[in-house]
Amino acid sequence: MTSPAPRPVPKPGPPRPRPPMPSTPAAAPLTPVTASSAGSVLIAPGKLRQDEVLRAVYQRGIRLSRMLPEARLVALTLLPYANYKSGLIQRVPTPEQLAFGTGLARGQVLVQVEVLAQRGWLTRQRLHSGPNAGQEVLQLRVPALVLEQIRQTRDHVG
Repeated sequence: MTSPAPRPVPKPGPPRPRPPMPSTPAAAPLTPVTASSAGSVLIAPGKLRQDEVLRAVYQRGIRLSRMLPEARLVALTLLPYANYKSGLIQRVPTPEQLAFGTGLARGQVLVQVEVLAQRGWLTRQRLHSGPNAGQEVLQLRVPALVLEQIRQTRDHVG
């Protein structure tokens, strides 16, 4: 018995041309949005009520969010570093510490921190007083839209 002859492998053809990109004006650089920016009401930091603790609300909001798992992981890894009421992180972990804590690469951590900042879950600010004046710190935030969603789901459940 003889085995059938192997089929010749087809040679790859020229690459397919990409469809033209729609002509749109150049997008503005991505920066964290503040409450005063136009159209940013949805990702502006929400105001917590007296009976709400940031740590619990933040954790629930991150779990409800539609962000990629990597962004959620970085957000939840930052949570223990933050003050449980204000969300202020005075001793900001290094990217290497976050990479070790998440299992992600350093570059992935840096990208996900930017994603969190752009989506309103994290803000950067400089301390103006105290022994650490001038130091840049992070603060965990819950976007206003997500805070309202959390309140609605909590009100309907309980």
